[in-house]
Amino acid sequence: MNIANNLHEICKKKDLTANSKKIYYVNNKKILLINSEKGVYFIEPICKHMGGALERGKIKGDFIICPLHGCSWNYTDGKCQHNSMKIKTYKSEIIDNSVYIKMY
Repeated sequence: MNIANNLHEICKKKDLTANSKKIYYVNNKKILLINSEKGVYFIEPICKHMGGALERGKIKGDFIICPLHGCSWNYTDGKCQHNSMKIKTYKSEIIDNSVYIKMY
């Protein structure tokens, strides 16, 4: 961890599969990493609408689809496509081929 910047190393970039998602725990907090063509993103993994586990959802473009009812969440900014709800997003950084999350 880089305390000055609140950065936590999560994994090595080379270990990520294209267009994949994976759960990690940072400071006992469950975080979903999404590795897309646009980059690496971190979001809270629970749907605000019905509590669905977003790690079980499908990725379509910039969205992850809740497996319970199809609610679409933009993983780049956390906004819901269907209403005004929003899930928390976290900044990612790639430093020397390592993936970091910024917790704030």
